[in-house]
Amino acid sequence: MLTEQEQRRLSKLYRATKLEFWDKVEHRWRTLRGSSEPVMVISAYNPWSKRLTPKENVHRDQRLQEDLRAYNVPAQRVRASSPGGGWVEEGWVMPYHQGACMKLIQKYEQHAAFILVGNDRCVMWCSGRMEDVT
Repeated sequence: MLTEQEQRRLSKLYRATKLEFWDKVEHRWRTLRGSSEPVMVISAYNPWSKRLTPKENVHRDQRLQEDLRAYNVPAQRVRASSPGGGWVEEGWVMPYHQGACMKLIQKYEQHAAFILVGNDRCVMWCSGRMEDVT
């Protein structure tokens, strides 16, 4: 479980995180923006922020893709990166559903998932608490 100090540290990082989606038409990464309907960004990479090997992360990502298919919702490839680019994780953006979001956060041992609506950006912490990080 996260300490308050660690959560404050991560909040600052999440505020500055760059979110991008893979544009299949233009074949390039583009800035991810929310829409009128809420979406969530989830990753299976680096559980509890512990760096895994690329092979381990790919394996976890494949399992996450299987779970997303089981939810029968459209998902699109995204990546999240720290301001300096020292931390990059690939993940998926999909329509937001609170129950699915919590299950996936817990199953893939993530501290949080991003929730985007319009220009607003929140994180849902592993505790279930929401925080605005716009």
